[in-house]
Amino acid sequence: MPGLELLLAAARPVSPADALVCFLHWSLIQDGLHCVGLGEQTDSAMDVKSEKLPRDWNSNNDVYILRYKSPDERKALLMKMLVVDGNAIINVLNMKTEQVVDATIKLEDHISEGDFEDPEKTFKNETELRSLVQKKLMVPLNKDGTQRDGGKSKGRSFGNERDVDRRVPLQHPRGFRQPDLPVLPPFEVGGADLDPFGHGRGGMFVDPFHAGRPYRGPGPNTGLPPGALPPGARFDPIRPFGPFSGPNPDHLRPPDDDMFM
Repeated sequence: MPGLELLLAAARPVSPADALVCFLHWSLIQDGLHCVGLGEQTDSAMDVKSEKLPRDWNSNNDVYILRYKSPDERKALLMKMLVVDGNAIINVLNMKTEQVVDATIKLEDHISEGDFEDPEKTFKNETELRSLVQKKLMVPLNKDGTQRDGGKSKGRSFGNERDVDRRVPLQHPRGFRQPDLPVLPPFEVGGADLDPFGHGRGGMFVDPFHAGRPYRGPGPNTGLPPGALPPGARFDPIRPFGPFSGPNPDHLRPPDDDMFM
């Protein structure tokens, strides 16, 4: 491959990891980028674009950090390579778009021990390694962030879903208004026993559902057939009244089922 042999001769790699960094550097140069320095710190005033690897690029045999820019500076890349247990973990960040691509390459599968300045002796299969680097790094980087966006899992779009009304339904139909009943003195319980004519006042027992109000007799929703109750009879209801008389899942039963707490 043109330029790779000259690069190896100038860079003088001393390990399989060094040789792989040289190959990655060569791939980025072939893509039209230039190396501008070492490390993560960016100083545009000090950046010098070059096709060569900077001095001391392989001073750390386990971690490599290089920065690259395109001639028009529209693309700025930060490449990191970490060597762990014979595997090279490569991470490339596009500092303009924050796009990130990564790849893991097993060194012994692609790099030979020996003379690292001869490409034919260094790389077991240059074409295969070139295809791997292109597929994992170069092609995604040239998609302008589509891989980064596409790699994210799509969350639920709550804005497009119909809102569910979880409010407790009204106990009376909308628009229905209960009639106002006159309030009687609360201390006149049993007044009907003193007044033979009654005048609508209560008897000797307090009705928990009609205390302080005139008793109108059992309603139509008692659950009993017509005529089953004598006039004026009061009793504990068999069930709640009204069209929504069923149990409500939002309501817990009172302690000991005491409905008159």
